[in-house]
Amino acid sequence: MKRKVIKYKLHSEVKLPKKFIDSIPRQGRADDAVKDIQTIYNVECDKDELIKYLKSTGGWSLDELQDHDDNIDRLIWISCLDCQEQSTTCWYMGC
Repeated sequence: MKRKVIKYKLHSEVKLPKKFIDSIPRQGRADDAVKDIQTIYNVECDKDELIKYLKSTGGWSLDELQDHDDNIDRLIWISCLDCQEQSTTCWYMGC
């Protein structure tokens, strides 16, 4: 089965499926939920843009942001929680 593609781009908005957003727990570890999302969706983002965005959040050091797969996991987690908090399915990736 071919996975659906969701592309994130710096300084642009992405519409996320509600099912995708709701699958991330508001508390506790989200690793399993993020991996489940990735079995259905191929989440794409430019490596350098993603590092720039994640660095701007202050949550990780540049050394911690060298693994692109881990960064994609972080992006899914952040965007879904933001959408839950704002009761929306659209997320803006800005820094």
